[in-house]
Amino acid sequence: MANEQTKPGPDERLTMYRQAEVALREFFSASNYCLENCITQECSKIAFFIPIPGRLGCCTENCFDRIPDDDKSDQTMQTTKRFIELQKENATCQAHREGECDYHSETGCQIKRYLTPLCLGFICSHQREYLEKNYGIQYPKHMIGVSLKKIIQGDERQVDLNVWLAKLKQATARVKKGKENQDPKQEVITIIPST
Repeated sequence: MANEQTKPGPDERLTMYRQAEVALREFFSASNYCLENCITQECSKIAFFIPIPGRLGCCTENCFDRIPDDDKSDQTMQTTKRFIELQKENATCQAHREGECDYHSETGCQIKRYLTPLCLGFICSHQREYLEKNYGIQYPKHMIGVSLKKIIQGDERQVDLNVWLAKLKQATARVKKGKENQDPKQEVITIIPST
């Protein structure tokens, strides 16, 4: 692990985070899985034991404020403080309704920039299976969220981020081709960030 002086500074961390966020949002938009298979349905796919309205998708509680806080270094605290400020500048908070996130609305998430690692990196098991079956894309559970957290804490280097962003770009291009245009012999793309 790098010492505090060799880690990226707060501005660089925020820039790296935005690079990851833009790439992830493009990836998720390409498949439009949530809208077609969950949000427009009567019941959310994430509902295991109790029915959750489909319009909520997986936004059933406030996760927008779950910024990693296990690293108390000055630079990480500065990054986190600025992250929260930027998040609030780029969001419209709704009136709280029981069983959903404060930033969830009829048109989806109101946080347009700086979603937390938990929100940004999460996909349900149904979507992971869908991506693997239809596109040959493996999206490891929790790994993206862990790497996003590492960016905020300064433990992700730009060179490592570039590696998984390249895989994400390749996966996005594959999804944009459409399910019917996939090569059955294509290699599996595993979006594994650095560990």
